[in-house]
Amino acid sequence: MRITDALVLLTTLTAGCVEYGEDYEMMGEEEPSADTTEAIRSTAIRIPADATAADRARWAATSAAFERMSAAASRAGHNIQLTGPNSGIRGFAQQAALFAQNCPSARCVNGVRQGTCRIVTACPSRNAPHIRGSAVDLALTSSAYRWLANNARSYSFCRTVSSETWHWEHNRASACLF
Repeated sequence: MRITDALVLLTTLTAGCVEYGEDYEMMGEEEPSADTTEAIRSTAIRIPADATAADRARWAATSAAFERMSAAASRAGHNIQLTGPNSGIRGFAQQAALFAQNCPSARCVNGVRQGTCRIVTACPSRNAPHIRGSAVDLALTSSAYRWLANNARSYSFCRTVSSETWHWEHNRASACLF
């Protein structure tokens, strides 16, 4: 799957968010196809060549916790999917390329995005959670989102960005929204 295809998929899966105050709820219950799911999974868990040893260890812990959480959600009748390639760990170069592609008129000032992006994209930074290996972006139905909201902390995951229902971080309890 090419990155542009994955970005289209991400846009499609996240376009159904409707804001309700501080929270968001995913609308629609459409599941990605098995082929799409496997293509996403096989690329999203690859560790980039420029990942540090600490990032690799962190990603191993994040990945194992995500697998446990995903299996528990599945047993409860909920399908939790990664949104696309690089929806887990990303290399610095990958994040920079995503930023350049999605934010052609924006720039980063001290790690803060100045300007707008076509798709929410963080500034490339060695401290960014995807680069550090502690974040996943998830495609969720509304019922799967509710399950995560109630159960993710049991697996050391939580939402840390109020405007991104898809972004969940591992071992960042101090940054949890709820």
